[in-house]
Amino acid sequence: MKTTFSRRHLLSGGVIAGVATLFPSLMLVGCGDEAGVTLPIPRDAAALLRTLTLDGAYLIVDPRTGRAYRIDQSANTVSQLNASGAPQWTFGASGDEAQRLNFPTGVLPVADGTVLVSDSGNGRLVLVSAEGRFVRSIDGAGSGRNAVIDSNNVLWASDSKTGTIKSFDLNGTARMGVSLSMGSEAMPKAPRGLALDAAGNLHVVDALDANVKVLTRTGTLVRQYGALGAAQGQFLAPRSIAVTPNGVSYVSDPTAGKIEVFDPAGAPLARLDNLTLAGRAAVPLDVSVRNNGLVQVRLYAPVLAA
Repeated sequence: MKTTFSRRHLLSGGVIAGVATLFPSLMLVGCGDEAGVTLPIPRDAAALLRTLTLDGAYLIVDPRTGRAYRIDQSANTVSQLNASGAPQWTFGASGDEAQRLNFPTGVLPVADGTVLVSDSGNGRLVLVSAEGRFVRSIDGAGSGRNAVIDSNNVLWASDSKTGTIKSFDLNGTARMGVSLSMGSEAMPKAPRGLALDAAGNLHVVDALDANVKVLTRTGTLVRQYGALGAAQGQFLAPRSIAVTPNGVSYVSDPTAGKIEVFDPAGAPLARLDNLTLAGRAAVPLDVSVRNNGLVQVRLYAPVLAA
């Protein structure tokens, strides 16, 4: 089934309890400022939008499995929710030092039911079992907030502090690192967001060059798209990226308050802006895409003092 929405309807209609937005990956046709957007609606999308609830934290949902994870940064915890929205387990606030989180910023579900938690304050990733128990810490992956898992269950993480992209087995063993701050001027200088496309290439958001660089998993530059500027297809300070199964890329630019959308060749398709959250202007922080094509956006709407 295909349904056509305006750009504004698509965004405002997907707001979930004030913190996250979910919408199907776009099959964009002739998108201008107020053009319509034609997209396929997954059968489970409406159910997800009806059932998700939040109260002061935010959710990351994996529609592939139906699991929802609640991140509470004030309590330094991550919880997996059951079908009624109650915590099935909560991790991060008890146990020894290795089991305590410090400002969790994301979760990355793994196919076997385990989940990788971005423990930004401690500069690591933590693997948590399907039952919510500590498995291991993966050190050396930076904050882990920019991480993906490829089809071979290899973890890739970008570290903007060292200008590198590193890969690990899920047992925590380092495999290889691609140093991006040295060598060709075309290579990323400050890698942030990271995504994989269907061909297995890495799409790396370069905060310093304000563009996206596409690399093979051995570090060879394939192409790049986007540029510094305020026009469509340009960025002020790009942060996060998601690539859908059909090759469409979504890149968040919180400074500009927008998401830029590109076709598989890197040509601009649309600019998603004027986002609102609970009636307030909002900026997009992180974007991600799940196996069924749902794109998930985490929004932030600051509350201004009167």
